[in-house]
Amino acid sequence: MAGLFKAIGDRFATRRFFKSDLGQALSEHTRQFFNTGVALSWMSPESKERIVQALLDMLSGIQSSADPLGTLRSEIGGYAVAAARFSVLTQTEEEKAVMPYAANPYISGALHLFIKQAAVFDDELSAYLQEHSDVSAADLVDFANTRGTVMLYMLNGLNIIRRAMGDCDEKHDWFQAMYEAQLVKEEDTYRRKLGMPSLFAEPADVDVYGSFLAFVSDGEVPNPLLGWLQVFPGNYLAGYNATGALRGHWAGGSAQADG
Repeated sequence: MAGLFKAIGDRFATRRFFKSDLGQALSEHTRQFFNTGVALSWMSPESKERIVQALLDMLSGIQSSADPLGTLRSEIGGYAVAAARFSVLTQTEEEKAVMPYAANPYISGALHLFIKQAAVFDDELSAYLQEHSDVSAADLVDFANTRGTVMLYMLNGLNIIRRAMGDCDEKHDWFQAMYEAQLVKEEDTYRRKLGMPSLFAEPADVDVYGSFLAFVSDGEVPNPLLGWLQVFPGNYLAGYNATGALRGHWAGGSAQADG
């Protein structure tokens, strides 16, 4: 694992970053996902380094961007979509029960039962099915869990960068709310494609939750959560005021990354 953490220092050709609050936070974040006995510890050193390098490359791109905050938020939105689409297809009711959004009625924890049917609507899962035509539903869940956990590593890493840049509100932080809203959107999207009933009394109401990312990408909105609530007051988000990191899950358990 030494190579993973050395890569952070090498990437910026200085020990200053490695010793900075942000550098140390990203190192700890990496340990929580890749150290022995956790999340992605079983991956090869080469695979781990590629994933870590991708996060560092994003940080470099954000720092060199003409619009660092806009670039950061765009990356966060993209990885929120990617992580959420895997999560709703793999999460069980038991796993949902320990999440900040456990009380949200629009996230079922039941779509994993239909993952093989839903896989045809996801490019990555569909490609995996074509290469492994005899894969079981349980193995497909394992694969999707792994991919989702990698997406959460990236997303939580971006959240650490976001907080270091000061794009946060300790009282009404928008990060967890954004992810919860995206989970609602992805759940409903798969339900529609599978011909399953919506969890909304008025199915069009899901578009309210799908709009949250527009507030994230709009650089004129300092706090996407407060902006969203102002336009759509009274809509339900169970964990909207949670400031901790998102939780990922994979075969064998779950973990929480710093954020």
